[in-house]
Amino acid sequence: MSRRIRPLTRRALSGGTDSFFEADSPLGTVYVAAGPDGVRHVAPAALPEEFARAHRERFGRLVSPAGEELVAALAGRVEKTLAGERVEVPLDLSGTTPFQRRVMEVVGGIPRGEVRPYVWVAREAGARGLRGASGT
Repeated sequence: MSRRIRPLTRRALSGGTDSFFEADSPLGTVYVAAGPDGVRHVAPAALPEEFARAHRERFGRLVSPAGEELVAALAGRVEKTLAGERVEVPLDLSGTTPFQRRVMEVVGGIPRGEVRPYVWVAREAGARGLRGASGT
C-alpha cells in the first residue's frame, strides 16, 4: 500500500510545490525556484529558509530541494545567464500580467551593454498615459 501512496503524495505536492537549488552568480550565491513550466524565482538569501519564506509569500507555493535531474538540466544554464551569456532558460511567467510579459520582451530586445529609461520601456510595452521623464 505505501508504494502506491508515495507516488500519489508526490503528485499531489507537485501541484503546489516548486523545487529550488543554489546557483553561482557574479553577486554571489542565489537561490533558484523552478516549477514544471520553468524558472519562477531567482533571489539572493542568507539561508535557504529565508528564500523559501520569500517564495511562499510571493507565489503562494512551497519549495523543496531540487532533485539531481532538475539541477543538471537548469543550474548551468541559469549560472551562464546570470554571468551575462545568452542562454535559453525556460521561464514560468504564469504569475505575471500581460503588461509585465511585454516589458520583459522589450527589455530582452535591448542590446547588451545599452540602457533605456523606464518610461521608454513602458511606452514600448504599450503603457498608456505616461508623462515625459520631467513629469510634464
